[in-house]
Amino acid sequence: YRQGIKLNPFDAAMPLGLGLCLDWLDKQDEAGPFIAEAQRLDPNNYFITAQIGWHYEQAGDFAAARDCFMRSLRLYWDPNPIARNHLEIVNRRLAEKATK
Repeated sequence: YRQGIKLNPFDAAMPLGLGLCLDWLDKQDEAGPFIAEAQRLDPNNYFITAQIGWHYEQAGDFAAARDCFMRSLRLYWDPNPIARNHLEIVNRRLAEKATK
């Protein structure tokens, strides 16, 4: 992904991919700048917005994740299973937090 960023600094998929890899390695703090760059490069892409929601979900920021999933669904309603399924998950997590 770093090579892809160098070759095409305008492709939001490259910083997104790098950020998601860092998430999978439990390095959410390091992933943050790459996720932000992907969002800056392509803010109206439903898929990238849903993936950014997944990043926030992994970091435990369920409110931010919910906002991203809802925005992704507004950008592209159907089919959008990533946003739809993960929105259900984060809504349950937020409800659990509220009852504790």
